Amino acid sequence: MDTAVTTPAGPPVGLTLAGCNSSVLYLYGPHTFRLLRGGRLISVVDIDAARAREACALLGAQRWHTDFEQALEDDAVEAAVLATPGWLHEPQTVAAARAGKHVLCEKPMARTVEECDRMIAACEDAGVTLMIAHMKRFHRAFRKVRELIEGGVLGDVFAVRGQWDEPARDLGADGTFRGDPRSLGGQWHDHGAHMSDLACWWLDSPAKRVNGVIRSVGEHMIAAEDFAIATLDHENGAVSCHQTTTQTYRPWYETYEVMGNRGTLLVQATRHTSLSFEPPTLSLYDQTEGHFNARVVDVTPYLGFEIDRETQAANQYLQELEHFCGCVRLGKEPLVTAAMGRHAVEIINAAYLSHFRGAWVDLPLRDSGELADCFRQYRETQRRRRGHS
Repeated sequence: MDTAVTTPAGPPVGLTLAGCNSSVLYLYGPHTFRLLRGGRLISVVDIDAARAREACALLGAQRWHTDFEQALEDDAVEAAVLATPGWLHEPQTVAAARAGKHVLCEKPMARTVEECDRMIAACEDAGVTLMIAHMKRFHRAFRKVRELIEGGVLGDVFAVRGQWDEPARDLGADGTFRGDPRSLGGQWHDHGAHMSDLACWWLDSPAKRVNGVIRSVGEHMIAAEDFAIATLDHENGAVSCHQTTTQTYRPWYETYEVMGNRGTLLVQATRHTSLSFEPPTLSLYDQTEGHFNARVVDVTPYLGFEIDRETQAANQYLQELEHFCGCVRLGKEPLVTAAMGRHAVEIINAAYLSHFRGAWVDLPLRDSGELADCFRQYRETQRRRRGHS
């Protein structure tokens, strides 16, 4: 498994960051770009001038713009980091590719597989790198899970179960992208990209069919769902099950259970894994003590005492950016390819189509064009059910 971060000799890659909302400021944070060795932040872009100006100062960029095209005209910019809503990913990726800029695109890669295909084609035609920002693949604890599976510690892995809940019960009330009709999806569209990608990566196997169920529980969620369950049947015979919701009263809950015929690995995060450098706990269970007396071993990759070095190594966003810049400078294929990002979108689309069709959806998914009409009808149903005009 190649997760090495390459920082080549030579000048750092000039970056522009598109999208300066609160999640970018909180998740990337000023420390990430200031510690980045392989790249330097030339500019930031946001449609809100005040937000762009604030991000420019906070992240240490040289200049700010409200027009993405203007940022692409800058010769100092070699690559674009897209942290904008999903409906902008295709047009911005295509624009960047035509300008000869490489692209690191936040997840989910796009709204539909058709948009993904156009993004891939544009970057291939322009000869630029397109990497998808599934940053959990750069998280030290999640890499440890993959290492344990590859090392045969669990034996033959036959299932992965994931649950990722967050207490954001008013989601959709303030115009966030998960409550915006343009997203073509809600909670599963966002968190499902991470959960399904982790399962496919850990199992080293793509999904071959998908089943999904969605619900709008909160009073504000009309455009899409705030509760989702998806089941993935993988090509290697394993199954993964995923549940996510904002309708919870617990502070935070993210857990994964990886089940093999020789052991079970439990991954539990009591903190937001995007905000904390402290790793989730990894507990390895086996039956060396008897059938009903499982032995448990703590295999968590805890932080060491060298705080600066340890927190840098644990910063998944920093590791992701270093990897991207190294791939751009050396012309190497990134760890998370556009094809992998597309497959995550394919799974998201298939889970939604499964819900609307009331049946499993086989992959590969050739066409997801009906999603727009499906969600339009979904919104109308939610409005009628809640007595909205």
